Amino acid sequence: MMTCHPRVIVAAAAIVLAIMFSTMTGVSQTPRSTPAGLDETSVTLAQIVARQRENYARLRSARGEVIWREDDYAVALPSRKAPLRVVDFAFEGDRSVLFIVPWDGVSPIPKRGSGFDWTKMMAGCLVEGDWVSMLTMPRGARQPEVRMTLYNPAVHDKNPLVSFHPSLLGDERVGLAELLSVAGQMTTRPLVRQSLLNGELRLRVDFANPAAPGEFIYYIVNPQKGCLAEDIGRYSGGRLTERAQIIIGKTKDGVWIPARRNKTICDTKGRPLHGESWYYRSLDANQKMGSMELSLLYFHLPEGTRIYGAPSKKDADSTGTKPAQPDLAP
Repeated sequence: MMTCHPRVIVAAAAIVLAIMFSTMTGVSQTPRSTPAGLDETSVTLAQIVARQRENYARLRSARGEVIWREDDYAVALPSRKAPLRVVDFAFEGDRSVLFIVPWDGVSPIPKRGSGFDWTKMMAGCLVEGDWVSMLTMPRGARQPEVRMTLYNPAVHDKNPLVSFHPSLLGDERVGLAELLSVAGQMTTRPLVRQSLLNGELRLRVDFANPAAPGEFIYYIVNPQKGCLAEDIGRYSGGRLTERAQIIIGKTKDGVWIPARRNKTICDTKGRPLHGESWYYRSLDANQKMGSMELSLLYFHLPEGTRIYGAPSKKDADSTGTKPAQPDLAP
């Protein structure tokens, strides 16, 4: 995946922190939670982020399928049915492909190719350096079009509808690295402490603001597993309103990755509003990618599929067997 521009990271993180830590009317004055058994440590937030980056840098390529489930607890049972999505992905360096289809959890997963019902596509995307090729379905159409645009970090970075990387399961949209980048602007610097869990060392990072009692974010990371997060939570008004619990796994060649993620969002009274889970159906890491795997050929697009907005300002037939056609994009 591509890296956000630093100014975009700082701006995004600052906005999120301002929202999270703003003083709210009627906020409980419950003091900040301090779990028992936490001790001081010499480990810094910068060192934790550096360990995470070193770990993920070893994941040079991957392909696989991820199951993505969402639960809307505001919808009453039995009418509520949790939708499942299959995220088919591959990446190497700054090139990636992604294809998402719905799934009922029982039937064979729809596959791209001859006979595929393109109206079932939820998302399709190719990222090549500074360019993003999005598959779209015009209203009433039976086959997709491809729209090319320049990569925009504010829109495309850490977006699971554009490009998937295992690191997405281990953090929030504005993550630990982005919080580190604005730590110097915080009224209270992040606090890193350590504790033992079943005899194993854990590190806890807390972000809080004295001006907003009862409002804070915490990360619990495992230093034995690439310093990846196992638990991320947000307190609002002294109540836990968001919590992501992550199971960490390891690839065959020793790279630590978030293997499963479950997140629940609650209201300020602690009632669940929304839940989502991610888990792998398959994963093949650090394997050689085929020459055509990270290209539009990955999608097996129907013959005659039109491509708009290419750098050459020309449309091209997706099969590459026909000459370029005039640009029909508005």
